[in-house]
This record gives sequence, structure tokens and C-alpha cells, in this order.
Amino acid sequence: MRSWNTLFIRQGFAVREYSENEFDLFHETEENIEFLMECLQKAGADFTRQHFFLTIHSEPVTEKEWLAAADFPHRGYGEGLWFHAEKEEPKVRELDLYISGLVRQLNRLELFTMGSCDGHEKRYASIQFRPGVSMDKAAKLFSIISDKKVRVRNQRLILPHSREELLELAEKALKIDAATLELETRNRQTAVF
Repeated sequence: MRSWNTLFIRQGFAVREYSENEFDLFHETEENIEFLMECLQKAGADFTRQHFFLTIHSEPVTEKEWLAAADFPHRGYGEGLWFHAEKEEPKVRELDLYISGLVRQLNRLELFTMGSCDGHEKRYASIQFRPGVSMDKAAKLFSIISDKKVRVRNQRLILPHSREELLELAEKALKIDAATLELETRNRQTAVF
């Protein structure tokens, strides 16, 4: 069974576990905190929140139960559900269920996104990046966190991963920092030229 912290990361919540089942919410938006509280309630978790501190008193639910708690009809569907990535954080509730964690990690790494789709079990997942984002850097990240080759089309990545694998990619991306990714990309460019 996954820990609460792992469930949060894979769903895209930017919280920090400072002690077992105790989290600070300082780096999360109020809108995302409200959605996290809704998900915890739907999952039947016993928890308390005091300002920017969250303590969970119950054992973690299964990932299947957590995903059910975070899902709702037409989550991620619709027009006008966007954010200005360089200026604000993505709204987890507006992103597709299986790709929200990965989108949060990409934006943390300054690989700013402007659209995403988890494929809805009908097609490959995809992520659209803002103009100016280095697609070499984005591809390099995926070469580090995945053994599957992603396709680059203009400012879009096509991901040949299952929806469950997208959750794993979010968890792996958390271990990468922007400086390491920048260094890796520069080293690769130097080797090419």
C-alpha cells in the first residue's frame, strides 16, 4: 500500500511531509488545498487541518480508492480550463486524473505546460508546452524517468505510457531538480555539437 505522501505526489498536490502523516501546505494554493480536503473526506480519511498544517490520523487508502476520491464526472474535460504556467500553479481538479501529478512536476521544473490529456484509455497521453520551452529539455527529462521513448511534435510530447505509468512518472520526476536537468541538457548538446 502506498503512503499518503506518495498518493498526494502522484495526484499532483504540492505538500511536504515533515513527519509521518504530517504535512505542511505552505507551497500549495488555497484552491488545491480545498480540493485535497474534499478528496480526503471522500476517501473517508480521519484528518485535522490547522492553517497550513495537515495531520492524517488514519491509514492510507489504496490507490484505487484514492483515485476514486479524486475523480468526478468530466474531470479535465472542457474549454477554458487553463492557467498561466509562469505565473500561477495548475488547478489539480481541472487536470485529467492520471496526468495531474506529472503536469505539476513539469511546471515545477519550469517546463511550463499549456495543455494535457491522460488519453482517457482511448489514445496516448499528451502534454502541450508553452512556446519557448526547450523540447530537448522535456525529452531529456523523460529519458531519465522512463524507458519508453516519447515523441516530440512541435511543442507537444506524445507519451506511450499507460495511465498508471503516468502516476509513476510523476513520482520519479519529483526526484529531479531543474539544475540537474539543465546540466544534463547542456552536456547532451555539447556532445552532439
